[in-house]
Amino acid sequence: PDPRKADITLRHLLNMASGIGGDNVPADKEPFEIALGHTEKSPFKMLKADPGKKFIYSNAGVAHLVLIFKRATGEDEFPYLKKRTFDPVGMENMKWTQMGGKDGKIGPFSQGYSGMLTTPREHARFCYLALHKGDWAGKQLVPSSHYDFAWKSTKTNPSYGAQWWVFPRHKDAPRDLVQTAGAFNNDGYVVPSLDLVFVRLGDGKKFPKNWASDLVQKVVAAVNK
Repeated sequence: PDPRKADITLRHLLNMASGIGGDNVPADKEPFEIALGHTEKSPFKMLKADPGKKFIYSNAGVAHLVLIFKRATGEDEFPYLKKRTFDPVGMENMKWTQMGGKDGKIGPFSQGYSGMLTTPREHARFCYLALHKGDWAGKQLVPSSHYDFAWKSTKTNPSYGAQWWVFPRHKDAPRDLVQTAGAFNNDGYVVPSLDLVFVRLGDGKKFPKNWASDLVQKVVAAVNK
């Protein structure tokens, strides 16, 4: 019912600037219908801001990307990326939580905004591919221009690019440090100027507020020594 939705672009969704709200998307029942605002009680019927005007970290926005990906490629994200990226870089011990598809509803598809389960080594391989701008052993698996776009700050949030966190998220870190930020503080870091990747996986629910910045400073200091 919100006519402003017609103005949402793919770039808006990638930059978390679509105007779609940040409410939780329940993964157990018609998640895509809820994310699209098609259910009676969906909090996503109306936008929270005009597209392109405000940063709102939105899992529902990423659910839109999952559906766009299926429409564009004809495949779900996981099998497509497994074939094109994950297998070639040796990411073996991983899975992606599926959601939707019950009782004739949309899906099942990869959760998209979460649910990617990896070991530290697999996460590090993903970051190592990013460190080399998509080149793996001389084969360009991802266009290098993708990272130029994904790691570029946006007006709506200078600390966020396109599905990556960027400077100044960690103000005392090298300016080229970029970060993946998963649930429960399962994060990956890439620092091209130091030829460095590092990851933090595990249960991080009870970490202190500034633990991530402290971790970054300690790792960078250790490398610089």
